Amino acid sequence: LIRDARGNRMHFTRHLLRLENLLPGHGDTGSHGPESDLKIMRTVIAKGSNVKALKHYDYVFSDPEAHISPNVFGLAIKACLDMDSGNKMDVAMQMLADAKERGVDISQGVTRLLLWRIEDPHSGWKEGHLKAHIHGMMSTLTEQGIDIPVNVIVHMGNLLCDRGAHGKALGIWEEYMADGKVSQRDVSISCLTMLLRAYLQMRNTEGLQWIMQTISMNKLTPDKSFMTQLKFGKRNVKKALFESSGKVEHHREFLAVLEAMYERLKAQRASQVKKSSSATARLMGIMQEAVEAEK
Repeated sequence: LIRDARGNRMHFTRHLLRLENLLPGHGDTGSHGPESDLKIMRTVIAKGSNVKALKHYDYVFSDPEAHISPNVFGLAIKACLDMDSGNKMDVAMQMLADAKERGVDISQGVTRLLLWRIEDPHSGWKEGHLKAHIHGMMSTLTEQGIDIPVNVIVHMGNLLCDRGAHGKALGIWEEYMADGKVSQRDVSISCLTMLLRAYLQMRNTEGLQWIMQTISMNKLTPDKSFMTQLKFGKRNVKKALFESSGKVEHHREFLAVLEAMYERLKAQRASQVKKSSSATARLMGIMQEAVEAEK
């Protein structure tokens, strides 16, 4: 199906529509909206009907007044990439370009595309060439006029960490920074939380130092999620230290760094909460004085 479409979205649509009579309920598309579209897409994809999912997406896309949510678009890209075809990458790129031109939020679609390229066993790259492969993918998207927002990289990194691919998560981030897509001064606490997950798993002390430097430089206050990751990290290192028959000294050194980092950031959070409470109290006092002055 997609192989015959040669990456052209109009040809691709015609091929989908040729299958119309083979699809159950093809004559009743019904009304659509962001919630119903998402439900339909999830349902048909769960049943393994990627063709039907793409047909519904095309039906929605053909309505210029229809709102296409990021979730719906992400599922459309997923359905395309899950097809058994040789040129689905070309079709997905065309879908991205069309959606971007229409003003659709394509962040989830970009995320799915990049993850697929990284994790697809048939993508033709080797583990040792990860950064070069990521650079190639990012360059391809940039050439197509598709920017990769930092939140997409953070989301990808968290997904890869969830799957135990912490090295890949770091590789993506490092290549993203090397390409000048983001500077250290632009890094947010959500970025640092993702990086913390990877650095903790890989016992990377230099990475932790970079995180602390960034927190200080950008005057950031770690949130609950960040501190929770630190707690889990300490617990896991203690467990490894207890169970390990080797590398004991390395675990001890890493644990010492973690505990010092945790205590410092815990004190910083407490100080911030105190300042916030004082500021709130001052604001309430000013507001109360204003109210009394009006009486």
